[in-house]
Amino acid sequence: MMRRLAVLLPLALIAACSDPDPQAAAVDAEREIALVEQANKAPPPARQVVPEAIGAPEMERHQLTGEGCNYAPGTSLGARVLAGPQDAWMKIDGEMMRFAADSGATQLAAGSWDRYLSAGYELLLALAEDPSDHHYDGTITLRDPHGRIVYRGTGYAQCNPV
Repeated sequence: MMRRLAVLLPLALIAACSDPDPQAAAVDAEREIALVEQANKAPPPARQVVPEAIGAPEMERHQLTGEGCNYAPGTSLGARVLAGPQDAWMKIDGEMMRFAADSGATQLAAGSWDRYLSAGYELLLALAEDPSDHHYDGTITLRDPHGRIVYRGTGYAQCNPV
């Protein structure tokens, strides 16, 4: 009898391991599927943006003159954002990018707005409350399609009303 039990016990253990509980297997499979779906929904790594100074050739080509504000971060005098009544512009990776004024935005100085939208980006602008002869402390914040900040700069902003 003991000899028989010694042979049957390992066989029973092997059978139990090779034939898992169907409910437990289904739960494990659902958990694995959920993990894969969650990984697939995760946003790609954020790509930091470094806007370039907008020069005279870009300003002429896109007719960027008139009412609006020019934002130059840090101690730079080269504008990184030109914001007007209808749109704002940035130069990213050598290309001019247009942002449309958000209809629900708050108006800032010289016909500019605090929020502009582009294909996949949100541009937020802020001006200090106390200007000095149309010169402000200004802040630029650029968010990617996932709402992550990919650029922030503070510095000089000059606003020219028409």
